[in-house]
Order: sequence, then C-alpha cells, then structure tokens
Amino acid sequence: MSSSYTSITEAMIIRQNTIVFIRVWSYLMIIFGTFGHISNIYVFTRPSLRSNSCSWYFLAATISGLCVVIISTPLRLLSFGYGIDYFSSSVAACKILTFIVMWVRAQYAWFIALACIDRFLCSSSCVKLRALSAVRFASYSIPLAFLIVGLTFFHILLYYEITFPKQMCSTIRGIYQAFIGIWTLIAYSIGPPIVMLYFGLGTIQHIRQSIRRSGVNPNPILNQNQQQRPKRTDRQLMQMMFVQYIIFILTASLPAIQYIYSSIRSSLIIDDLQSAKDSAFTYCSGFISLTVPCLSFYLFTLSNEDIQRALTIAIDESFLPMPIPTENDCREAALQIFSSSSTDWIVDGSATITILRTDLYPNFQEILDSICEKFQVQVKFLSNYCYCLNNVKPFYVSLLTSRLFRETFLKVLINFLYHHLRSNTNRDEINDQRWSTRIYICSLLVFISILLVYNGLQDKTQLINVKNPSLQDYLLLQNTHSDINCLCSQISIDYGSFVELNPTYHIICLSEFISQTWIDLLVDNMTHFQYPGDLRASATLQFQVLRELCNRSKIILNNNIQSFYGNKLISNHLIKENFLIIDTNSVIKTFETSTYTDFQQLFQFIRSSMVGGILVSGIETAGAIINRKVLNVTIYGIAVTDYQKYPDCGSSCTCDLADTCSVPAAFYNGTIFDTKSQVCYDDAVTKTSFVMKNWFVGCWALGSLILSSVEKSFLYNQTALNLVAKYFNWTSNPTLPAILQVNTSGQTTNKNNTFNILIQNLFIENLSIIINYSLYFTQCQPQLCYYTIIQSVTPLYLFTSLIALYGGLSIVLQFLIPRLVTFFRKCFKRRNETTVETESMEFNVSLLQRMEILAKRIWYLIVKMNIFESSNQQEPREIQKQRWATRIYILCLITGFIILFFYTMLSIQTKSIEVKQPSIDTVLYLKSQSEYGSSLQCPCTQINIAYKQFIALQPSYHQVCSSTFITFSFVSSLRTLLQIDLSSARGRPDFRLTFQLFIYLQTLCTLMNTTISSSLDKFKQTQLVTADLLSIDIFNYQMYSIITRFQSGLVDRCLSFFQLVRNMTFVNQIFASVNNADFNLYGSPANAITFSITKITNKDGNSSHICACANDITCKTNVGLYTFKYFWAPKSTVPNIYQACFPLESLLQSTLQCLYDNQDCLTTIIDFYNSTLFQPMERLNSSLPSRFAMNDSVSTLLSELFIENWSQVLNYSSYFDQCQPASCSYTILRRNSIFETITIITGLIGGLSVSLRIIIPFIISTFFLMIHRRTQQQEEIILISFHIRLFRRLRSINVFDHPRQNTIKSIKQQQRATYVYLIIVSITLFIFILYNLLIYDTTILTVTKPSFERYQQLQQQYSVDTINCPCSQVSTSYSSFIEYECDFHSICTSDFISQTYLQQLFRVYDSLDVRYAVTNAFTLEGTIFSHYQALRSLCNLAKDAVNIARQNYLTSSFVAASLIHINQFNAQINASLAQFQSTLPNQYLNNFQFIRGMMQSNALVSLYSTNWYPVLNNITFTSKIFMKPQSYGNCNCLTSAACTQSSTPFIPGYFVGCTPLEALLRSTIECMYEQTCINLLTSYLNLSLPSPQPLNENETRFVSNGNVEILVQEMFIETCSSSVSFNQYYTQCRPLSCSVTLIQRKNFVVIITTLLGLYGGLTTFLRLVVPFITTLLHKITAKCQQRRNNQISSN
Repeated sequence: MSSSYTSITEAMIIRQNTIVFIRVWSYLMIIFGTFGHISNIYVFTRPSLRSNSCSWYFLAATISGLCVVIISTPLRLLSFGYGIDYFSSSVAACKILTFIVMWVRAQYAWFIALACIDRFLCSSSCVKLRALSAVRFASYSIPLAFLIVGLTFFHILLYYEITFPKQMCSTIRGIYQAFIGIWTLIAYSIGPPIVMLYFGLGTIQHIRQSIRRSGVNPNPILNQNQQQRPKRTDRQLMQMMFVQYIIFILTASLPAIQYIYSSIRSSLIIDDLQSAKDSAFTYCSGFISLTVPCLSFYLFTLSNEDIQRALTIAIDESFLPMPIPTENDCREAALQIFSSSSTDWIVDGSATITILRTDLYPNFQEILDSICEKFQVQVKFLSNYCYCLNNVKPFYVSLLTSRLFRETFLKVLINFLYHHLRSNTNRDEINDQRWSTRIYICSLLVFISILLVYNGLQDKTQLINVKNPSLQDYLLLQNTHSDINCLCSQISIDYGSFVELNPTYHIICLSEFISQTWIDLLVDNMTHFQYPGDLRASATLQFQVLRELCNRSKIILNNNIQSFYGNKLISNHLIKENFLIIDTNSVIKTFETSTYTDFQQLFQFIRSSMVGGILVSGIETAGAIINRKVLNVTIYGIAVTDYQKYPDCGSSCTCDLADTCSVPAAFYNGTIFDTKSQVCYDDAVTKTSFVMKNWFVGCWALGSLILSSVEKSFLYNQTALNLVAKYFNWTSNPTLPAILQVNTSGQTTNKNNTFNILIQNLFIENLSIIINYSLYFTQCQPQLCYYTIIQSVTPLYLFTSLIALYGGLSIVLQFLIPRLVTFFRKCFKRRNETTVETESMEFNVSLLQRMEILAKRIWYLIVKMNIFESSNQQEPREIQKQRWATRIYILCLITGFIILFFYTMLSIQTKSIEVKQPSIDTVLYLKSQSEYGSSLQCPCTQINIAYKQFIALQPSYHQVCSSTFITFSFVSSLRTLLQIDLSSARGRPDFRLTFQLFIYLQTLCTLMNTTISSSLDKFKQTQLVTADLLSIDIFNYQMYSIITRFQSGLVDRCLSFFQLVRNMTFVNQIFASVNNADFNLYGSPANAITFSITKITNKDGNSSHICACANDITCKTNVGLYTFKYFWAPKSTVPNIYQACFPLESLLQSTLQCLYDNQDCLTTIIDFYNSTLFQPMERLNSSLPSRFAMNDSVSTLLSELFIENWSQVLNYSSYFDQCQPASCSYTILRRNSIFETITIITGLIGGLSVSLRIIIPFIISTFFLMIHRRTQQQEEIILISFHIRLFRRLRSINVFDHPRQNTIKSIKQQQRATYVYLIIVSITLFIFILYNLLIYDTTILTVTKPSFERYQQLQQQYSVDTINCPCSQVSTSYSSFIEYECDFHSICTSDFISQTYLQQLFRVYDSLDVRYAVTNAFTLEGTIFSHYQALRSLCNLAKDAVNIARQNYLTSSFVAASLIHINQFNAQINASLAQFQSTLPNQYLNNFQFIRGMMQSNALVSLYSTNWYPVLNNITFTSKIFMKPQSYGNCNCLTSAACTQSSTPFIPGYFVGCTPLEALLRSTIECMYEQTCINLLTSYLNLSLPSPQPLNENETRFVSNGNVEILVQEMFIETCSSSVSFNQYYTQCRPLSCSVTLIQRKNFVVIITTLLGLYGGLTTFLRLVVPFITTLLHKITAKCQQRRNNQISSN
C-alpha cells in the first residue's frame, strides 16, 4: 500500500512540476521572445544589413518566430498550463488554430534553411550561384516558401475534428493519425535540419576553398579594411547560421525522439507513474522545441560581432544617455557622428533647436562653439535656450540637432535616478554609472514586463456576491449566469413547507354504495340462510369491505401525506426550480410507491391469515360446520367450501388453499340448504334467476370483492341495479343509490379496473402535486448568492500592481546594480592588465597589506559615506549630521533586515495546503500521513448522498423459505393425503392437517421477504449528510453502526403488524377451522347447539395437563399419525410439530427438525401413510451452515425474520465519487523557505527604507540641537519663535536636492517640485486616511476548536447573528442529545389486568354452562374475562408500539450545517418532538383499525358467541349448522361492529358487544376509579381474591367516563417527558472553528500599516514624475512669458 501511495505521490508531483515548467517557460519565452524578435527586426532593418540577402531570410524567420511567440506559445500555455483549451471551443477554432500553430513553427525552420542555402550560394566559387545570393532573389523566394509551407499543412483543415468524449481537438481516427506524426517529423523535426546540414557542410567546404585561394593569391590593397568588410559580414552571418543550426538540431529533434519513443512503447501497459513521466517528456520536448523560434535573438544574433556593434550604436542613438560631456567629449562625439554618418539623409533648410538644461553641461557655450566649429555650423543666439543653426549642409544640421536634443532630454532622467551618487569626474565611475543605468532600466523593464504580461494574459475570475437576494433577483441572475450558487441558511426544509398533495379518489369511495343505509338495506332475516353463491348472502359484507378499504385508504394516505410533509429536503445550496421539480417529483413517486407497497403488505397478510387459518365467516362461505359420524361418534367439524364451475361442476377450488375461489354472483331460486359444503355454478345443475355480470362471490368477502369489477356491473347500470332491488324483494320502496357516472367532476375513472387494481392504488385516481418554488426560496433563506465572471485584467489593476512592485524593487535594484557593475568592471580590468604588472603587484603587495588596504577603504567608506547630501547644506556641521544620519540609517536598515530575516525564517507558520480535484488514492495517502492526516478536510460538493450509492445490503434467508415444503405442490400433496381419509383426521391432531402450517410458513416467508425488500428500498433512499468527506475508518464505523441500527429496528417494523393480528385474533378468539372450537348439542330431543373455546390436553411423558385456548395462547399438543386403525391414539407422535389453538400458533411453536435430511422422521411419516405423493422430495440440508439450530422453533426464526446472514458491502470509492470533493486542504507547521523570506522582506524593505529616510534625519537634527543648545548660535536660534523657524524650514525644504545642481535657478526648480510633491503626497494620504476612517471593515475573528465554555463566552460578547460555527458532523441522531420517555395510564400497571386477577376471571368464565353460551355473551360473568384480557393486550401492544416509534425517532437524524443558537435549537427540537407526538399513534391506529374493519366486514366469528352463534336446521347426517348474527338492541352484528348494550348485571360504563375487543373499546373504566363499584363487581363475580385498589383519578389526564377507545387512540400515554442537552448537541456537532463577523471601522494600527505600505511606492513614483512635470510646466510658462514679452516689445 505504501509503495502505491509513493508512486501516486511521485506521479502527482511530476504532473505539478510539468505544469510549473510549462508556465514558467512560456512566460519567459513570451517576454524575452517578444523583446528579442523586436530587437532582431530593428537590427536586420539597419542600413548596413539591408543590402545582404541573408539578413532578409533572417528577418523573415524573425517574423515567423514572433508569430510563434505571440500566437503558438500563449495558446499552448492556456491549454497545457491552465486547462483553457481554445482549440476545442469549436470545430472551426480546432482546424484554424492547429493549422496556424503548426504552420508558423515549420515556417521559421524553413526560413533558416533558406538562410543556409543562401550562405551556400554566397560562398560558392561559381559566379552563377553567387548571383542567386541577392536581395532580389530573396524577395521572390521568401513569399514562395511562405506559400509552399502553408500548402503542405493544408490537410490539417480537412482532418482535424473535436473528438468525444474527451472533447479534444485531434485527428480523425484512422491512417491519418500515423500520417500526421510522420509528416510533422519530416516537415519540422527532420526535414529542415537535413537541409541545414547539407548546405552547411557545403558552405564550410566553400569557405575552405576560398581560404586556400586567398593564401595562394594575396590581395595587397591599401584600403583593405573597406574591401574586406562585406566578406567579414558574410562570415559573421555564416557563423550565426552554424550556431543556429546546431541548436535547432538539438531542440527540434526532441519531438522526433519522443514520437519514436511513443511508437515503441505504444503496446506496453504502464502504471500511473510511468504515464506521468511520459506525459512530462512529451510536453517538455514539445515546448523546448520552440526554444529556437523564441530565443533566436539571444542565441544567434548576439553571436555576430558586427550585429552587436550595430545594435549598440542603435541603442546609444535611440535610448541610452551619454556621459556628462566635456569639451573633448563633445569634439570626439561630433567626429564620431561625422565619420559614421550616412549621406542618405536629406534635410532641407536650416533648423531651430531648443536645448534643455544647459546647466547640465559645464562651459556649455564653449562646448557649443567648439562643436559648431568642427561641423562648420554658424550659430546665432535668439533667446533663452534657443539657437539658430544655418548656412550649413542639411545633414550636418540634422545630426547635431537630433544629437543635442536627445542628450539634453535623457540627462534629466539619468541625473534624477542617480542624484544620490557623489559627483565624480573619474571616467571609470562615469562608465559604471552609464552601465548601471542601462542595467537598472533593463532589469526594471523586465520585471515590470513579467508582471504586466503575467497579469495581462490571465483572465481574472471574479467572484460576485449578492447578499440577501429576493426571488426576482435570483431568477434574473439565473437567466444571465447559469453558474449562480446560493447558500441556504436553513439546509433542512420540510417538504410540507412548499409541497401540497391533493389526492382524488375513485368515485365509488364517494358514492352511496358504501353508506350504512345501503349496507343495512342488503340484510334481512334470511340472509344467513342464503345459498353461499347467492348475492343476497354476501352483498352486505362485500360493501362493508369496500367501505372499510375506501375509508382506510383515505386515512392511510392522509396520514402518510402528513408524514411526508415532515420529511426533510436536505441541501446546503439553493436548488434551481427545474431541478427542484424533478427531484421532488421523484421523491413523491417514491413516497407513492412506498405507501402502496406498505398497504399491500398488510392487505396480503390479512388475506393469507384467513386462508392459512381457514377463519370461519358467519355466512359460511369459506367453510361450513358439518355433522359427521366416525365410528358411531358424532363429530362436528369444518367442511371447507369447494367452489366448482363449468359443466357438471367438475372444476374444483377449495378455500383452504386460496381465497380467490369464486363463482359469479347470482340470485338463486328459493332458499337452498346446502348439505355438501359445495358452491356450484352451472345452469344445468342450479337454477338461477339472474346472474350478476363482473361480480363474484367466494370464500371471504374480501377475496371475492377483489375479483369483481366495476366494468359493466350494476354499479354503472341502472337496469341491473333495479333488478337487484327486485330480487331482494324489499317490502318497502327504498331509495336506491345513484349509479356511478363516468368522468364525473373531471375524474378520470376507468371502468375497466377491477377492485384489486383499485386497492393496489388505494382508490386514488389522481394525486395532484403543487410545488411552490417561492415558498421553498423563503424557507431556504439564502443570505448570500455568488457567481463568477471571467474578465480581462483592468488597466487600473495593472497600474496598482506596478506601483506596488516599483517601490521596493527600485530601491533593491538601485542598491545592488551599481555595486555589481563596479565589481565586475574591476574584475574585468584586472584580467586585462599585463602579466608583468600583475606579477609585480603580487610580489610587492602581501596578503596582509591587501587586507590592511581593504580595511582602510571600508573605514573610509563608512566615515565618508553620505546619502543625505544636500546642495544647500554644505557646512561641516551639516555634513557631519548627514554622515551620522547615513550611518544610523544603514545600521537601522541592516538591523531591521536581520530581524525581519530571522523572524521570518525562524517563525513557525501554519501553512494551509490545498489540493485541487483530489483522487481517492491521493486522499487516502494524505490521510495516512500522521503529520497532517488529522487536519485533512475535503468539503463535499454534494452533502447528501443516498445509501444506495455506496451500500450493498442483501439478506440471505433460511433454506426453508426456498425449499419444496412451502411450494404449492407439497401443500397440495399433503392435503390430498388428508382428503383420502378425511374422517379419521377430524377432531384429532393429525399430521395431515399441518398443511395449513406450511401455508402459513409460505405466507410468513413471503411477507418477510417483501417487507424487508421494501424496508431496504427505503433504507437505500435514506441520505447520508456530511459536509466533509469522511475518512475511510470513520466511514466504515458509521456505516456499520447505521446498518446495525437498521437491522435491529427492522425486526420491530416487520413484526409489529404481525403481533397486532396475532393478539387481536387471540383476544377475540376468532373461529379457526382447526381445533379451537368445541360443539355442544343439547336439548331433549337435541335441537340446539352451541360452541365453546376448546381445551387442549398436553401430554409430556407420563404426565399431562389441560390448558384452555381462551386463557393461554401457548396451548399445544404433539401431532401424531392417525388412521381409522389408530383413531383413538396415534401410532406415534411427530417430534416438535404441534397443534395449538390457532394454525399460526401451531407453526410458531413447532420446529423444522423433522424436515432435515439427517432425520428419519419424515421417512417414518411416508412409510406410515404408504404414499408416493412425497416422492421424490428434497429435504433441508443439515450440512449447510446456519445461525439457527435444527430444534429452534419457527418463532425463533421469525424473531430473526428468517434471515441467516446479511451480505453487506461498503464502497468507499463510490461514496468518494458522490461526495465529489473539489479540493482538499490540510495544515502543516513549517518555517518559511528562503524564497518566501526574500519575497516578504522585499515587500517590506521599500516602506522601511522610506520611513527611515524621513525619521532618522529628524532624530539626528534634534539630537544635535540638544547637544549644542548652550552655544551662542543655538541660543540665537532658540530666541526665534517656533512658527518663524517652522516657516523657514518649510521654505527651504528640498527633497530633490542634488550636489551637482547647486545653482540658484536649479535649487528654486527643485523647491517648486518639492512643494508639488508634498502637496500631492499630503492630499493623497489625507484622502486615504479619511477614506479608511469613514468606511467600515468586515473583520472575521476565528476561534479554532472552541470548547463549549468558549462558545458560551462568544455568545455573551458578540451578537448571535455574527457567530457561525460550521459543524464537522452535519447529521446527528436525536438519541445523542435527547432522552425521551413516556408514562402510561395507570390501568396498564394495575391489578385489574394482572395475570393473577385474569386467572380468577377466567375461572368465573370457565365455570359457566356452555349450553348457555349465547346468553352468556350478555352477562358480566361471560364477558369480563375476555374484556380485561383484551385490555391487557391493548396496553402491551401500545407500549410496544410507542417504544418502536420512540426508537425510530431517536435514531433519525437532526441535520444542521452550522451550530444553532440554543434558543433556535430548543424551538426546533420542541417543534420536532411535538410533531412526533402528534403522529405517534398514526401507524399503530391505522393497522389497528384496518384489522378491526377486516374482521367485521368478513364476518369472522368469535367463539365467545358475541357476534355469531350456531343454529340447527336439522340434525341429519352431514347436515349443515348455520350461523346467526347476534343483535344488541336494534343493531345487528352482521352490518355493524359497534353494536353494544349494558351487561347483566349492570356495571357503570361496562358494555357487551359483537366482540370482546369492540365491546371493550366502547366501554369505560369509570368503575375502576370507585371502590364501591369495585366491591360490587367482586361480589357479582364472587371472587376469592381481595378487591383491587381503585385507580387515582388525579393521576390521569383522561376523564374517568371516557371510553377505552379514547385511551387506545392516545396509546394509553399520560405524559411524555424529554430531556434535551444542548451541551451534548455541541459535542456531536464538533465545530472545528467558530468565526465571528465584526463590521467596524478600521483601527489605527491597520491604517498606519497600510499607509506605510502605500507611501513606499507612492513617494518613489512621485519623485520620478514630479520633477519632470514641474520642469516641463516651468518651460512652458517661460516660453509663454517670452512670447508675451516679445509681443510687448514689438508693439
């Protein structure tokens, strides 16, 4: 791992260094190349070179090289150095720019090749060839070469395109890729060098031949120098050509080498490090190959001595000043001008010239007369500084005029720059000053050019901030700036704050068909006696199911919508409207799917429970109670209904396998008492009066309804509805419901939908979605929006940058350059001395003497140095002051430099290192480094990431859920075995009856699978919210913790509905077909029947005990192997497979041990029944690894959701890609490098120097004044008043004082310039100070890693709005800072529902005569046990539901990007807790009410005989026992579960009703608050235990006479208390820093510091400009004054 990290780091360093090389090289080439080529053009256009044809080729090459510098190099710099690729901006740009770049590069090479050819021709001995080396021939060959080279690259315009997906300008794929590489080698890298080599060697051969000819035939001509000059020029050009050729070969061949290298390695697989090296070689070779076109001036032109001389003369004449002229100097200069002048100049007439600053020239008049005499010029003085030159040759006048003008103008600048140097007439020092000035100007220009070019070429990306934008402002900016980004002050926004969902339901749910009136209308006294296939038997239940589904769909959807409104949209940035709509619609679609899926899971489980348990319906459509005799014993049992269709009713479908068994609903002739438990539909068998279209009846009302359809049913057909009314034969004439209308009120009702499809969609026709972007914008509350604009650097910015650089740079250059020039001049002079003199000096002067001489010189320099020399302060005393000021100035400057240097070098700085666009390998490597890994921060560009992006979580289930034991074939085989000998299994715990267990097992496996899949989908949609990239260790820890919490909470979510069904079935003792009911025939003769709850005898070895299903849900007995032979006792029992009170309980208490392949249990069963139905059968594999033991009960498997293990994979790479960190930063502690130190000191030395030059002279003057205050002279001065002395001082101040300009006139001009200088400086500084005093400055105070106490101090010191503490952990679970507990109603902990008290109540119930079960349902003794047992169950279910909801809430996340103020924090948490409490009962009550509704609408029978009881029609063999609904008052339990009445005897608030649960919900517990009522209850029941203590009415928030349903709706919660810790929240937030934004005026220290920084550059700039401006104004004023005087004189 470490080696890979090292390779990655090296590759990253190589790429960064390559970019740095490209940038530095490009800037140097642009600056020096531009200057060099301009110089080349200037040189090659000189008259002395214009007549040479080779110069023309070099001039053409120079122009091509200049194109390379200003076109090719900047484009390459932007593309490779900054990633700004203009080549790929468009197809046209790709073609044209590539063509130009490659053309101008090759064009330069071929012009050099032409120069080689020209030298070959020039040196040839053939006259005809030499004739071709002419300017005329060059004028034709240059354009022709330009055209030919351009045409050779014309194919680029045809075959270059923008390739995808990399969006690069490249060649089209195919053979052209190879062709362009080879062509580039020939046209640039190889072709021109070969031509140069060939003709270069030929030129050398010609020169050698010429030398041999010259040696044989010498030419003794007197004027040899003039005749040899053209040959010398040719030789120099040849020399230049050879040097250029050699360097061009070395540099231009690099691309060829690179191309060959790449071709060889094209088939190799290389790593990232080698790829970086190859890329660096490619880029560097490409850029280095342009060295010759860019730097030809420095490499080649300066190698020619004649061209050097011509360039020097040109510079001298054009730019550089001459030394201070003496008489001899002027004469020599005039002679040089005269001797080197050309007669090509033509100037007509005479000239008038104004000579500036004649005071710069000593003996100016004498010098002028001498020069004019030399030039034969007549001078006539006209006025001040004006002379008339006439009666001479025109070119003499022009020479003298231009020469004098240039000398006088530039002398002002030179003397100003070096006014501090001492006046010295030594010629060596004057030459030093000349060269220092030249180098100073060039260096200053180079540095300034680099600054200007660097800033000028860069496009400045400016960040524009918009504070507190309105929605209109944002939308306008979004239209013009697509990259606008706004930071939300609230990153977590409720969907309900900007989304509105309005569902539109199917018209059936709004019709009168689900009204109670219509449901009651469908019932009469014979309903329960109707044929099961008759619509009159099941119509009322079907419409009750429809009503329940409609109502429950509305409630569930409305509750889920409210929950959805509470969900959070998490984003730290304002989302654009179109993206918000797309994202929100996607979330809503997920919400819809989740809602439908959750409801379908409940819906399917209810259906499966009815099938698996064969729960008996009161109208006996699923099974009928049949009287059968086995071995002369009368046995009552359930005969499962068999629905048959088609001819002769041959096709069979039984309700113990599916709830979709059905026949078309019809009206049958008469009342048919079925004795076969069959429902048959066939015209030949049954007589029907009217068959309903698209309407079916089946096992249960729910199953038959989902098969029915509204299409062409009586719901849409008035005629069919009238027929329904006819066959119901209502005695009255009721008002029928209005039929359904198509497209009523704009609804999009689809008549083709079955009820099953409608239920799957929760009867929703349309879900209207309204997304209000304005409300979202208001909730987001963007306080700052920003966008970027790319613009060129403004001239003002360039000017201020120049001023900032000039101050310190000029001082450093002025200090270094003169000393370096003097040093090198002396070294050069020593090398030129004769050897004898050198040896003599070395012999005469010893090393010690040299050291003494050096020490004396240094001492003399220290003693005599004076940088404060003034022309008007020449007294010895003033000079002494100046020298002391100089010494102290130098000492302070050196001391300050040393202090700054060591402080900057030794101070440890916290450096923040930023890595742009980091890769995951880079981040992992940086994190692994101990010195800065802990400080690494990578802000995510996407702070919310769905778990599905980086978590792969999938369960693997127990093998039984994929085995053959839960397949339909196995269940059918087991049931077939039962049907062969059904009578022997009736009333017995026969193994063959366990087929229902396997149906339930298949149901549970399917339910767990679908529930877990749905929960996983929701989990994967959950978002991880992190502001910064998590490290891989923290990421793994947090994700595994989240997965663990999800897995633990999954059990509660999956089993909560299951437990609710289980408990409600138990407390109501729903009639199941398997052994939970006993039938009791009584009367004489026997003409009545009742049923009671069965009791089970459980044998354990030799002992046995009896338990009642009413009291103990765990009652069970082993199943056995029964036949007629073994009817009374089984041959053997099946181990660990039980029969309990309900099929579901039987399954839960059984194990799967018998089903494994290492057990002989199943073999025994197969052998006993001698059946081949199970052959072959794949059993459970005992060798497979499993977390469960073979003897673990199914209840244990179910508690783990049948999950063997979880496959969980965390993909940190995917998380990294989704986080998309644009940059990573880390801090390191290190000292400044030497380069950083020099840069910092250079920036400070300018202001420090200027400040010392102002302060030190004043201090020295004050010090000397204090020392000599007792002298006579000082006493006279002291007597003068202060303001007079100040006035004199101000009048005599002169900052432009120069020792050599000491005339009165010069001093006055200097003082005038000083006044202007001081005025400008004062005004500028005053404006600056005033501006800084008036404006407000935004200061950000940062506190690193603040403690909670420090944060509280910040709150007390500053305003809350100014403090911002970004959380390092944006998402925090509520459990980390909230403790939440609920207290429940005292009834849930009272003795009334204790196990002891319930056992006493059960004894009362059990002692009742079962023959009177129907009447017992109205008595206190017959119902109080079931009521209190239901109350206990409701309490436990409520507690469990509250704990699950509490756990889910506490594990959810509180999201905040920054630390919230405690007041706002408390407000948000209180609001969140209030919302949680208000929605807490929703899911529990939805499930609870849904189960209640399904029990009632499917007419499930309670064995307490409270809603249905059996009745006999006859007692013949196989006769059917009918069920009759109970009635309470005028309320029938067939149509309503709300039927109740007071018990017998009467107890206040106690009611009996259709089921124990329904009766309890409508009862009150007011009796339990009164001791007298409790005593009365005890006496009625004759209980042996003492009466329980009454409940305390003062300890509850509920009224005593409120019914229990109110308690259930409130989940028995009295109070819920929460403890919220802001301190713990602060700990979880973990702010790494807090910033306090202070808006205040700048303090004095900041103003002074900024002022000093400005003053350094400002004063240096003004000291340069002001003297020139004042002198120019003075001359203009003098000239105007002279004109006025002349006009007055003439007048």
